Amino acid sequence: MNDKLVTIVVNCYNRADMVCTALDSVWNQTYRPIELIIVDDGSRDNSMEVIERWCKEHPDNDGFTTVAKTFSNGKLCVARNRGLAMAHGEYLQYVDDDDWLYPNAIEEKLLYAQKNPEKDLIVNQLDYFRNGSIINHTRITLPEHDENLIAWLLDHECLISPVLMFKTETLRRIGAWKEGLIFADDMEITLRLAILGGKFGIVNQHLSGYRIHNQARQCTTIRDRLSDDFCAKLYGTLFELCKNKKQDSEIVRNAFLEHYNYDAEEFIRVGRFNAAKQCILAKKSIGERLTFKDRLSLSFLGKIRWILISFFWKIRQHLKRLIKK
Repeated sequence: MNDKLVTIVVNCYNRADMVCTALDSVWNQTYRPIELIIVDDGSRDNSMEVIERWCKEHPDNDGFTTVAKTFSNGKLCVARNRGLAMAHGEYLQYVDDDDWLYPNAIEEKLLYAQKNPEKDLIVNQLDYFRNGSIINHTRITLPEHDENLIAWLLDHECLISPVLMFKTETLRRIGAWKEGLIFADDMEITLRLAILGGKFGIVNQHLSGYRIHNQARQCTTIRDRLSDDFCAKLYGTLFELCKNKKQDSEIVRNAFLEHYNYDAEEFIRVGRFNAAKQCILAKKSIGERLTFKDRLSLSFLGKIRWILISFFWKIRQHLKRLIKK
């Protein structure tokens, strides 16, 4: 085993009741040396008090150092970039305050990195937990060719923070996390890395846990708060990057079109009709003519169809909730 320093960044916001699980999972890693950086993103509960107590109970020793700092609230991507700015490790692994790593996670990833030093991002399989029990797990299979990888990333949303271990220098070189994003931040950075030619590798083991909540901060609720043009602008920017880097093959173009169609349908179901319209119109930005179906959707009859779809979808969701009770 090599002795490369690995930085693990744990971001925390109002998770006094959960953050120690993430911190303990870092402390219990079988690999050393590790640099733990804890970024408190302006928590309004007693998270920092809990973190400081944990640090006292787990003092630095040979092969393990900890830095814990609190900042004014900047949201998740800003917090991750603050951790990146303080990192000294050759590799950087992220863990959010409500997730955790299995004890052999870093050891297995470093063994892989030693055999595959060209990889810029090393990921792993992930277990999804609810109420302490595994309810699902990932089955990630990364395509070998760049254009297929870009299309795959557009169609899958399983490369999330607790599976991501970057080369630190690579992450800095591509411009770090896109600050200001409150949704799709993991997808944006992995897509950008793939478009810019980054090399992805996978350790085909379940090495991290992701906690599923039934709370208002979950991504479905966050998505409801997005501006109408959020998805159209985000993926429009990424497609422009594809064109600039000569990565706009037919496979990639079709993957973007499918993503716009998917987002439009999702927005229709929840009654976000203007957001759906923005997604449909965004197809023109990648050089695609609107189909007859698209034009029909934007017509008066199409909007009546949208209203009916949304109405029956909401009834269905309401009935599901009644059945659960």
